Formats: sequence, structure tokens, C-alpha cells
Amino acid sequence: MNIGGIGAADCYGASYRTGNQGAVKGGKEADFARSVQNCSQNVKQPSLTLHCFDSEEGDTAIGAWAEAASGFSATVYKTADFDPAHPVYKVKLWGPDGNVAEERMVDISEIDVKNCDSLDMWAYASHLTDSGQYPEAQKKFILANAINRSEDETVSGEGLFLQKDWLKILENAMKMQYDAGNMTGYLDYKRFHDFLEERA
Repeated sequence: MNIGGIGAADCYGASYRTGNQGAVKGGKEADFARSVQNCSQNVKQPSLTLHCFDSEEGDTAIGAWAEAASGFSATVYKTADFDPAHPVYKVKLWGPDGNVAEERMVDISEIDVKNCDSLDMWAYASHLTDSGQYPEAQKKFILANAINRSEDETVSGEGLFLQKDWLKILENAMKMQYDAGNMTGYLDYKRFHDFLEERA
């Protein structure tokens, strides 16, 4: 199971990637909820839980993301009646108290990357990774979101529901890499930006 900090985004996210889905298939919640230590003394949450398990209802987890800055964790599921021709995913958000704070169904055909919240964008990134359309989409989302959230004055659960222009967030990440002289990082973000822009 691949769980861990993501480079410079350590304080803002950890993830479970779909490439290791077999490790949790058929598993139980108690077996696969993992505690991830916060990496910064500035983050007040003592720990957070990454919910990377299949649900008791038979939903298959394809991506789990935990944000240490807010203490929230979101998991994207394929339901038992999932239709690849019309992908609709279940997204569950857990609060720092361990309770489900939000559950929604996300229709990928209705996602507007120029105006959607973090949960819808996480569902879209998980779809792109799981379907093979853009295998690095989950990682790129987590890193770009971490940069955005580090500049966000509302680093709380409420901030996850703000409508955002993810192309602008990626442009900001591109600029940061360019200004740092990291052309590889710049091009990585640019490829994802251009991929999303073509489909916007």
C-alpha cells in the first residue's frame, strides 16, 4: 500500500494511489484506515486518518487523500453499478473527528475545472488516474492543491468547498516552479494544465 508524504506538500496531503488498489480490495475499514503523522509543529492536528478501504456497501476505493493542514480525508469510490461509459463516483469526506462530514455523487461529465471545489476535482483526478487517461493526475492534484492551500487563509474544512479555477491554480504552480528554476517541475504542471484545458 502506497501511503506517504508527497514531496514539498507533506504538510498538506498524503495519498493512497490506485496502482495499489489490489492491496485493499475486499478489505475492512479497520484494516485499512491508516494514521499519518503530521510533519509540522505548525499543524495543530495530532494525526489524521487516510480512509483507503473498500466500503461495506461494496464500493471500491480508487483514491484516498488526507490533508494534514485541515485534518480532513476524502475517498473516491466506484459503486457496484459503476458505468465506465458514464462515470459517476461516490465521494466521502471525513472530518478530523473521524465522522463522515459529506457524501456526494460526482458525475464526471458535469465537472468544470474552472469552477469546482476540491472534492469534485479530487474525484476528477482520481477518474483520470484510474481510467489511465492521465496516470499522474492524482499526484498533480495533491501537489497543486498543497501549493494553493499553503497560500489560503481558510486552511480548514470549509476551504475544501470553495469553488476554484484549477487551471489558475496549476498556472500558479507552474510559475512557482519556473521562478525556482525547476523546468522539469514547470513542464510537469504545464502538461497537466494543458491536458485539462483541452477538455475544459
